Amino acid sequence: MIYHLEKANVVADALSRKSLVDLRAMFARLSISEDRGLLAKLQIRERQPFDESLVRQIHQVESGVQGDFDLNFDGVLRFRGHLCVPGNEDLRHSILPRLIVVISLCIPDLRVLYWWPGLKKGVANFFARCLVCQRVKVEQQCPPEWKWERIMMDFISNLPLIPTHKYSIWVIVDRFTKSTHFLLVRTTFSLHQLAELYI
Repeated sequence: MIYHLEKANVVADALSRKSLVDLRAMFARLSISEDRGLLAKLQIRERQPFDESLVRQIHQVESGVQGDFDLNFDGVLRFRGHLCVPGNEDLRHSILPRLIVVISLCIPDLRVLYWWPGLKKGVANFFARCLVCQRVKVEQQCPPEWKWERIMMDFISNLPLIPTHKYSIWVIVDRFTKSTHFLLVRTTFSLHQLAELYI
């Protein structure tokens, strides 16, 4: 790919052109996530002075004790660069639902932004109770005991035209040995024809 200056690149191609709808949707997602993050940061800053354990850490940092804690430019306590969330359950429960938004928008993990004692356990408990997460959870299956006992199949279709008129590939995977078979098939094959081909 060759770079052209903006003025020289008069013809807009598919790479340089973004649809207005996509841009608006992206801006809406980013503004929603930024607003929620700003609100959480303001609430953390307001409530940190009322948490005894965090106040003790703030005094240690102010007295010059070196450790994992520090104060940012707003005077908010941080642990290894993460905002320290006070022991207020309402505040923690308002932050945890952001996990679903964080994961769906590919925003950095919540643990990069916030910290509190028992964060990992709190996140695990939240996901265990979250209805959306439970619906997406993959069922655990025991492994097969013998080869070709359980298989997975899929079709790759709409391939380029070839003389045999077989425009699809039938993919068969054995879950035990992880061996794969690729068979050229026609899109018009019936279930009976596929069964004969499989045997």
